Amino acid sequence: MPSLYTSPAWKAARKAALIRAGYRCQICGISVRNLGASRVDHIQSARTRPDLALTPSNLRVLCTLHDNQAHREKMSKNKTRNAKFSGCDVNGFPLDPGHHWRVGTKSKVAG
Repeated sequence: MPSLYTSPAWKAARKAALIRAGYRCQICGISVRNLGASRVDHIQSARTRPDLALTPSNLRVLCTLHDNQAHREKMSKNKTRNAKFSGCDVNGFPLDPGHHWRVGTKSKVAG
C-alpha cells in the first residue's frame, strides 16, 4: 500500500487546500507560493484520525514557521500535540489578541 503522502488522493487534497487558502498561511497570511514554502497540515493527526486524512475541513495551509510551531511535539519528550502559534499577521501585528500592540487595533488575522 502506498504512503498517504505519495498517493494521488493526497496530492489532489493538498492542491485543493492550497487553492482554497489562496496559497497563504492560514495563521499569518504570508504567501506560500514559492517552492518549499507551503505545508498542508492535518489539524487532527492522520496517524490518530486516518478517517480524516483527506477531509478538507481537517487540512490547513501553513508557512514553514507555523508548521514548525504546530509540530513542537516532534522536538519534545511530551508527544502531545499543542498547536499554539506565535508571530505576526501580514500587517505586522502580533497574532496574540491580548498583546499590548493590538489593544485598540482592527488588525485582522488571516484564516
